[in-house]
Amino acid sequence: MFAQLSKNIFLYASQSKMLNQAARKWGIRFGVSQVVAGETIEGAIKKSA
Repeated sequence: MFAQLSKNIFLYASQSKMLNQAARKWGIRFGVSQVVAGETIEGAIKKSA
């Protein structure tokens, strides 16, 4: 039950235009750059290689 709820929350957050804009604007200030490999598939592959 908790797994499905958390999955739905993250799915909603990933599709929210407002949350995506906020993440792009403020994410790096909160250390997201250390967690997220890249904003695109190509960027993630380059960072992981």
